[in-house]
Amino acid sequence: YHPRKLPVLFINGISGSPQDWRPVMEKLDRKKYQVWFVYYPSGIRLDKTDNGLATALLLLRQRHGFDRMAIVAHSMGGLVSRGAIQRAVEKAGTNFIPEFFTVSTPWAGQASATLAVEHMDYPVPSWRDLAPDSAYLREIISHSLPPGTRHDLMFSYHSADGVGLPTDNDGVVGVASELSLPVQEQAATVFGLHLDHMGILKSPITLRRIEMFLPPAPETK
Repeated sequence: YHPRKLPVLFINGISGSPQDWRPVMEKLDRKKYQVWFVYYPSGIRLDKTDNGLATALLLLRQRHGFDRMAIVAHSMGGLVSRGAIQRAVEKAGTNFIPEFFTVSTPWAGQASATLAVEHMDYPVPSWRDLAPDSAYLREIISHSLPPGTRHDLMFSYHSADGVGLPTDNDGVVGVASELSLPVQEQAATVFGLHLDHMGILKSPITLRRIEMFLPPAPETK
């Protein structure tokens, strides 16, 4: 940890890893930003993931004493990040996460998750929370982000055939889910790229958008 660098936490989606962020991480200005990653078991229920993440953020803040950080999340990582921000800020009593940037997140859920839950004997637990209109999605969307948290939303669209996918999709997530109206209404910006679900992470435009979103590095006390 370095007090002159702003902590930026990158969070991957389901079945992903911190390696998904390599194209961004390798070009981000490491003199300004303290780059952190979380590697989590993406198959468990999402409330357990976001609660664990919130606890980790509070412990990091207690250990290092920073007064702000940013979160950048891809796909399902956006869902658990939103829940974690809500929990962590409430417990801290102050908003130390004023910047939140998401890429290709299924805010309205994934229809294929419903098919899996209905037709498999032992579906992956997190699929229950990814199903449209799940209790988890209703919970995190019905509660606004903390006052002072800016949300910048990027989405991808590159339609491809797939089981359970609507006509408009990015190869993994339906565009309508990425552009859930309640989330759009709360977002500071909404920006789309004609790329697929993983390809958007490799685009130099995505890097530029993240750099535009990130605030200056903190001054030392």
